[in-house]
Amino acid sequence: MNLESSQEENGKCVPSIPIVQYILKTLAESLPRNLTYHAAAHTYEVLRDATLLAVEDNLPERDLHLLQVAAAYHDAGFLEGRIDHEERGARLAEHAMRADGGYNDEEVGRVGRLIRDTKLVRDRGMLVQIPSSPLAGYLLDADLGNLGRSDFFEKVGLERQEVPVTSEVDFWQNLLALVSSKKWYSSAGRTRREDVWRQNLEAVKARAAEWGIG
Repeated sequence: MNLESSQEENGKCVPSIPIVQYILKTLAESLPRNLTYHAAAHTYEVLRDATLLAVEDNLPERDLHLLQVAAAYHDAGFLEGRIDHEERGARLAEHAMRADGGYNDEEVGRVGRLIRDTKLVRDRGMLVQIPSSPLAGYLLDADLGNLGRSDFFEKVGLERQEVPVTSEVDFWQNLLALVSSKKWYSSAGRTRREDVWRQNLEAVKARAAEWGIG
């Protein structure tokens, strides 16, 4: 399946994991409507890309299962608020896994760490995500997958709508810091995303230069 799949194809990558089905339904029904970028559609895209990258790289079935749980819950914290949403999402996933009863403590901990790894941190002027394990690289490549996709500027527009109080200079400065620092951690991610990411990076540099950023 092509990683530029349609929304209909996104659904084909939704696993029949009860806690995944539950959180996707909850996100669709309960996320704040002012989340234009971090809407339920984004979670579907991350779940789709994480699944396809993992399958392409032949990850073990149980790793794929845990990755899918993490992808489904990675932005669930937005149900409770934007601040520290990664930590909130991790806790929601951990609670759901324990309540389900089909996961051991090690697996619950792994999923929590995967979600916490999606947090963006400042590092010498750059905005980066830092994977704590090889499996986390697949979630990070999926979470920021649009940086290496042809729909990148469409997603930029949705993000801009979501944070309208930010000045144009601050917005493009942060975007440049994010796109410039992106590393593709999975083999499939590098193969599928690097070429378009480089094109998008050059376009962001040009747009940022219009605001005196560079």
